[in-house]
Amino acid sequence: MLYKRIIITADNYKSMLEHMTRATGWLSFDTETTGLHLKADKPFLMTITFDNTTYALEREYMTQKVLDKMKHFDLVFGHNIKFDLHMLANIGLDYKWNNLADTMILARLSLETDEMQTIALKDTRLRNNLSVQQVLMK
Repeated sequence: MLYKRIIITADNYKSMLEHMTRATGWLSFDTETTGLHLKADKPFLMTITFDNTTYALEREYMTQKVLDKMKHFDLVFGHNIKFDLHMLANIGLDYKWNNLADTMILARLSLETDEMQTIALKDTRLRNNLSVQQVLMK
């Protein structure tokens, strides 16, 4: 199954919001940020994936309206989601709903050893011999 990738512009922002309203099931999201400082840095890109479509939103399209549309999904996935929520808060956005699932926490719980291992999504994928497509489909 192929995923569509769409960069959000003024022309297609409204259709993305309408797609979010119609969609059900799960959504995943991630932010790309100017750094790792929880207070000083800010997101410059956010990706959301649902219904086999990934949308890339630059800062001007990261709005409270987008976050509010995420509340009706059964689950909203992210890796180290608390960090992403801090970054969104730094630009005045607030996620208030309890449908979040953090894959970093799931990765920590699934480790079968007491050894210190990295739980970065890429390393977890490689350790379990999974392709990127397999990770996206699970």
